[in-house]
Amino acid sequence: MQTATAPTQELSIHRHCMQQLIHESLIFDQANCHGFLSGSGVLIESSSRTAQTTDLSSLMGIYLRTDEQGRVDHKQSALLQQQFANVTARQPDFYLILQCGHKGRTDALLFSDVELSHPLELDMLEDGDLYPASSSR
Repeated sequence: MQTATAPTQELSIHRHCMQQLIHESLIFDQANCHGFLSGSGVLIESSSRTAQTTDLSSLMGIYLRTDEQGRVDHKQSALLQQQFANVTARQPDFYLILQCGHKGRTDALLFSDVELSHPLELDMLEDGDLYPASSSR
């Protein structure tokens, strides 16, 4: 099985994808807010709750939600990592954590490793002409 190569440059996520993830984090609890992220190059374009609903070559990483105290369910993370590896024959490039421990606020934290010890930069890319080309979270 191939191992993932961690992105060496800053990753970007389309605003509509980030809004979808925030919405999901607000309506689902920790056990039900998780899935897979797809895109190309250094751009996260979409999310899916199952790996089978997307083009396998575009799968990039996984996402999951913390509990109210900001803790990650490491069993869930390992399960997602295994599912990703089963369908792609490699490890995820990154792990996006939706931290919902603050009332009314969701933080998106990006890591290159399953231990969540190597943070990565994440930039939001606007989808239209209403806003500048990119903005920090």
